[in-house]
Amino acid sequence: MNVNSRQAKKNQKKKELVTKAEEPIGLTESNSFDLSTLSLDALALRYREIDRQSRFLKGQILLEARKQCLNNNKFGEWRSLNFNGQLTAQVATHLMNLAEFFNNERPLGDIPVSAGYLMAAPKQKDISEVLYERVSKMEKPSLKDVKEIIDELNPTEDVNKEVSNEDIEDSLNKLSKKKLVEWMMKNMNSKQLNKVIKG
Repeated sequence: MNVNSRQAKKNQKKKELVTKAEEPIGLTESNSFDLSTLSLDALALRYREIDRQSRFLKGQILLEARKQCLNNNKFGEWRSLNFNGQLTAQVATHLMNLAEFFNNERPLGDIPVSAGYLMAAPKQKDISEVLYERVSKMEKPSLKDVKEIIDELNPTEDVNKEVSNEDIEDSLNKLSKKKLVEWMMKNMNSKQLNKVIKG
């Protein structure tokens, strides 16, 4: 197959995809929604909930597409071809992380999507269980709340600095039992606490 016929085949496939993408997906006048009965607050709530659902669903779609692509380069090509620059790699990554992190066992609940993106970021992997447990117990968590908890769980001190066992023991001995229990309750999830208790 020569270069021209490959290019023609590629162009034809792209044209078919564009045509298919422009077809309506079932929303017709017969199944439109009567929103006139909703208050302004209800409209805002409905809008936010649909936005949350769509972001989660987009993430699931992108995860499936990435799984079907042979490698990250193919996924990038697929994304570029289908979204024409409207879906950056960063946005795609945020959406996929969100869909991967939050699930039936770990629902997004009342957590704002912006905070969800932050919680789902791979760099939070080491603290994700404790982070989720603490945030999900809050009544109306905000992005600021999530950032504060992350800062508490990820101290900026140099954690790679060598500390002798004697220094660690001295520091622990200086802590009161109450302070130690408070720290454990604040920084450990239920599974970790049970493991410590059971020894």
